[in-house]
Amino acid sequence: MAITTLDLKFRQSERMTDFADGGGRMSAVEIIDGQLNNVFADRSTLDALIGRVSLRKWFFEVNTANTDTYLGAFTFLTEPPAEPLVTVCLFDTGSVTDTRAAARNYVENYRVAGVRSQYVLYGDHFTGMQVVQVYCRSEIPSPDIGDVLMLSVEASGFTPASQFVQVQEVLTRTTNTFTDGGGDFQRDVLQIRITAALGQNFLGQDPPQRITGANPPPTVVRLTQVADAARYYGVKPVLGTPETGDTVVDIGDPYIPIVPTSRAETPIVDELAGLGTVAMVPSGAAGALTWSGSVTAGANAAVTRYLGTPYARRSLAVTVGSTALEDDGAGGIRAVDAEANPGWTGVADYQTGAVVLQRDVGFSGSVSIVATPAAAVLEQGYTFSRMVTANNRAITQVFQLPGFPARGTVLIDYRALGKWIRLRDTGSGQLTGNPGEGVGTVNYDTGSVSVTLGALPDIDSAILVSYGVDLRVRDSSGEVTIPTPRYQQQLDEGDVVPGTLVMTWDSGGDPRTASADNDGVITGDAAGVIDETAGIVWFTTAHLPDANITYDYDFVDGTVHSDTFTPSVAGGQITVTLTNTPVAERSVRALWQQTAGDGQLTGRLFRPRGRRDNGSGGMGSGGTGGTIDYTDGELVLTVDGD
Repeated sequence: MAITTLDLKFRQSERMTDFADGGGRMSAVEIIDGQLNNVFADRSTLDALIGRVSLRKWFFEVNTANTDTYLGAFTFLTEPPAEPLVTVCLFDTGSVTDTRAAARNYVENYRVAGVRSQYVLYGDHFTGMQVVQVYCRSEIPSPDIGDVLMLSVEASGFTPASQFVQVQEVLTRTTNTFTDGGGDFQRDVLQIRITAALGQNFLGQDPPQRITGANPPPTVVRLTQVADAARYYGVKPVLGTPETGDTVVDIGDPYIPIVPTSRAETPIVDELAGLGTVAMVPSGAAGALTWSGSVTAGANAAVTRYLGTPYARRSLAVTVGSTALEDDGAGGIRAVDAEANPGWTGVADYQTGAVVLQRDVGFSGSVSIVATPAAAVLEQGYTFSRMVTANNRAITQVFQLPGFPARGTVLIDYRALGKWIRLRDTGSGQLTGNPGEGVGTVNYDTGSVSVTLGALPDIDSAILVSYGVDLRVRDSSGEVTIPTPRYQQQLDEGDVVPGTLVMTWDSGGDPRTASADNDGVITGDAAGVIDETAGIVWFTTAHLPDANITYDYDFVDGTVHSDTFTPSVAGGQITVTLTNTPVAERSVRALWQQTAGDGQLTGRLFRPRGRRDNGSGGMGSGGTGGTIDYTDGELVLTVDGD
């Protein structure tokens, strides 16, 4: 006797309710086609306003007394609900005894806990709070709206607990200054509104720590990843009228909501696209940063040492006894041979120059740290996109970047199942994201990128690539020579007696001195000249004065006399007698205006500009311009040819 359609029955489960124990085993109650409310209850007005998820478990049975085999049994939806805000789908948990609580976990396990994030819970949070406060380093980007984080209590001595929280809005992000034993440091504090209130208390960290992860709070903030194991079956009407021979039909958006969702718009202003992409550009010789010493630490105790300056990604080499450690390019520290040396972890803080070492058992011994100095440069200047179509939709994507990307700056964003996923460049030529989200490689010398995505990208979305280049910066260490500053200072008095000026000041806590000779040349801890008549000093010195220190000048103030003559020229010379005698050596200066043929001379005596005496009774260079008798004041000037 063959199986007929009358033998095919739908059966209710033991409890057709939305309580936690709904579902259970198959009952004998048949689900009759066309009867109202024999599966779902009526929809209330409140359900229409705020949404609701109803789960019902039912069974399919071949009700026949014979032993014939029913081949190819399956169930499908033939029509979508008439109400546009109501959706229906089918899924199978694989259990004939589970309840609604288990089915709910099956649905909610779309996201599972991932790796530890760079966010640290700031302060204690209590049941009912709907704003979460975290802190992080400035280069860490803010979470996106819709991102799901997991608060997980993992510290020893605390009851393990966890809760998934979804980001509704990043309310504020401010940069605050904190202080610890190493001095002042800055961290960004974020206030994040979440979609559902906290269901229990979560203890955070206060005050913030300089090194993220060095002394973690009881609650860890973890990223989450998609565990796309569940399969859902729905129905979509065809848009338009398919024709005979068509190989493609249009159903519009292939997705339906599983749980009620809402949309929120948040305007973003004064933000740089791609903020947080930082290139650690080498700024010195490889391995120029070193530290060595002895370290003793207990199990899981973090030991922090500072190199004093930022260092490049993938340049850190640490030796603890005979164990070699290295950084992974993403801020972590690991053993070079992890199998032979298990339990080693740490934090490489490239921007602060800190190195944090930690092991699951105590360790001690000599430690040597070597790294390459670097400068942190915000690099986010170039972006392009590739549209995803039915023709090029693939897991593996290859790009050729126009220009040579800087290490640690390449970002790839793609959308899968409506969720944006980001892969980051670790600075070692590797692109990584959260587990299962994709991996790839970057060739910094050629600009080629190859990436394997964690899921097929959505059609009509775009794969976004952004990167920075090192065209704006280069390593110029050892090339730049800073010129010694040149000073010009005006003394309170002019008419300085030659050879009497002495300068004094403090530099580096030590006294410094310089003096001027009879020619006005300054020597000693400074080099320069002085215009004795104007009282102007020019000099340079490698011994810069200490803070709040001034240059002190000691000199003899001279009195200058001037005479005006209208002499006649005889034999190319003029002779005059100064009225104030005796005359100081190197204090005579003559200026005149000579009119061709008339031999008229107007003279005015002062120093040091013009023809002056040389201190030995001669005038001008080598004494060829005339003579001066310092005792009686007789001045003879040679004027022919002047």
